[in-house]
Amino acid sequence: MKRIISIILLLSLALCLVSCGKKQEEESDMAAVKKAGVVRVGMECDYAPFNWMVTDPTDTSEKIQSGGYADGYDVYFSRMVAEALGVEVEVVKLEWEGLTLALEAGTIDLIIAGMSPTPERKVTVDFTDPYYIGEKCIIVRKDSKYASAKSLEDFSGALITHQHNNAFGELIDQIPDVTNDDRYSDTPRMVVAVESGEVDGFVDEVSVGMSVANSNPDLMYVVFEPGKGFVVDESDAVNAIGCRKGSDLVEFINGVLAKVSEDERLKLMEKAVINQPNNSDDDQADIEETSVLGKDDLIVPLKAPELSKAVMENLNTMTTPEENSMYWPLNKLLIAVKVQNSKAVDFISSPGMDVIASYEGIVVETGNDDEEGIYLVIAHNGGIMTVYSHLKEVDVAPGTSVAKGDVVGKIGAMVDAVGAHMYFRVFVDGKEVDPDTYCKGKIAYE
Repeated sequence: MKRIISIILLLSLALCLVSCGKKQEEESDMAAVKKAGVVRVGMECDYAPFNWMVTDPTDTSEKIQSGGYADGYDVYFSRMVAEALGVEVEVVKLEWEGLTLALEAGTIDLIIAGMSPTPERKVTVDFTDPYYIGEKCIIVRKDSKYASAKSLEDFSGALITHQHNNAFGELIDQIPDVTNDDRYSDTPRMVVAVESGEVDGFVDEVSVGMSVANSNPDLMYVVFEPGKGFVVDESDAVNAIGCRKGSDLVEFINGVLAKVSEDERLKLMEKAVINQPNNSDDDQADIEETSVLGKDDLIVPLKAPELSKAVMENLNTMTTPEENSMYWPLNKLLIAVKVQNSKAVDFISSPGMDVIASYEGIVVETGNDDEEGIYLVIAHNGGIMTVYSHLKEVDVAPGTSVAKGDVVGKIGAMVDAVGAHMYFRVFVDGKEVDPDTYCKGKIAYE
């Protein structure tokens, strides 16, 4: 009996220690930040005027953990919080979808990224009081038929997009007969989509609309007459700072925010809009950091596979590609970049988008290696080959005959890429040539 009682007492003590340990851990966020001497703040660094990336430091920027510097409205508030804590700021550049996961995992201490405290997010994140309250708008082309819109009804039948996995999708559904598109991972891609006519517009904060219009002269933002715009839930109308569940930083930061007047917040947003880099500089910084431009070791010469007699005979029954006769490898071209020191084209698109055969031919090789990633080679008549690399998957096997436009795989992503992408290359008699020569329809390169 005494043995049983002893075991029970030991178990009770252990449970008490675990419980106390958890409580201590839950209350330790502020102490941990002060001990480290740095607060790690997660943001995308490409959501101007809230946050963006620059290569050189400025009076208002903070260093990014992976290199470069972040600036913008979110950075201003990051610095305020850090100064109140008596620590430095370290910005951690993350994809939008990864922010809450990084917070839960302890990779970052705070999310200051223009995030709205929606009920879904509150399940895993504790939010501070709002640090920004904004009106919603739709960004369109100035020459669009929607440029003079005054109400949501004026956008009836439009194709409107929003950033993937944010709260604006539900707002778009308020537009009559709208097509709601959420394929884009960030603002620069949505801007390109509107400029190219891929979509009619995208929904965002008025502050973002101001920023986009300021750096893209062909675009404007539409705000609506009272009572004719979006019906917005209070949680979607504001941006707040995200903390871990139970974090003692919430109360502390609320005290910091309470000292910032509405007039000061407005001036900070105006400052961010004025200070943001112009569009061409911003795009170039994004390309240099996240794409494979300039990394010559990732572009390798094609070692043409040996073609069997049967394959050659089969190819001879097919037509030979001529200039402007091939399809581009994606049905929807979003962003295209010419790769330096190569004639390859880097297509940035939505994850999992279908990759299509540019012309009829025979699949002669598939594989996966360090440089090309998952790749596919299709042979065509006339000594022409097309190469599709950095794919997510290949859906055809070697020896398969494909028709022009057949789906052959899915677009993939490099580890260091912001969005899903793929390389497309054309070879004639083993020599790489410009795909523009053979593919139908010219495209605008970034």
